[in-house]
Amino acid sequence: MVGGGDFLRVELDLPLADTGPSRLLGWIAAALVLLAVLAFAVAATASAGARRAALQPRLLTVLLPVTDGTAPSDAEVDRVVAALNAEPGVAFARPVSPVELGLAPRRPATVEPSAGPSAGPISPMPRFIDLAVNPGDALELEALNIRLAALSPGARAVASEGAESAAAPFDPATLRALAGAGGVAALVALALVIAAITRVSLALHHDTVDLLRQLGASDAYLARQLEHHALASSLRGGLLGFLAAVLSVLLSGGAAQDAALAISLTPLDWLLLGVVPVAAALLGACAAGLAARIRLWRLP
Repeated sequence: MVGGGDFLRVELDLPLADTGPSRLLGWIAAALVLLAVLAFAVAATASAGARRAALQPRLLTVLLPVTDGTAPSDAEVDRVVAALNAEPGVAFARPVSPVELGLAPRRPATVEPSAGPSAGPISPMPRFIDLAVNPGDALELEALNIRLAALSPGARAVASEGAESAAAPFDPATLRALAGAGGVAALVALALVIAAITRVSLALHHDTVDLLRQLGASDAYLARQLEHHALASSLRGGLLGFLAAVLSVLLSGGAAQDAALAISLTPLDWLLLGVVPVAAALLGACAAGLAARIRLWRLP
């Protein structure tokens, strides 16, 4: 029964708090809830990153190489740009100007050696085209490169170096899946640990359980005793673990050197994370009740 007006304190006929495994239950719950909340926080951050990435255009660079010592002409570049802009899903395609490449404006397809004009002949340079694909539109690179090669020999599209450097260090969808699985695994581990502690507690208090059964206590009543103890202990530990996770998240936001590595949560994310310790306590109570009923059913 619950007494003293404190819903986290439970008065039981079984002296469960006197055994070592039962006393550790709260600390184990705190550690596993801490891990679960942090994992779900990472999953929420990765999910937001995946949504942002889905709204960003895909950036590519089209390379028109030098062939037979001859650089692509302006007409060839314009022809490729026009064909790219006609492709479904292409937001824009534009040639990269010589100024952007650091070449002399008067010679867009060549570059003078760093030692000066007298140091050697002028080398022909390839041409580049910036290409952006609309968010959500798929553009098959292999098929596109075949069409580009028909317009300009050796032309091909590659991922933009700027886009690669600006990308997150981890794929958001993969990170979200792994972190979510880690959070679920922590909760499942808590349920298994509580079930194991319940079986150990029944074994340690075998004489008391036998006495209560002789006095008329039903197996359902005894199982509820263990459920109440698991619920109170895991809820106390879960709240402690949740507070530790909140502190860790807040500290990580200020300590992260890279913004992409910082955990960033919305108010809705915090609300959902606040459900984790409650869900962990209810899961622990269910695990304890089930383990107790199975154990008591096997007793003579």
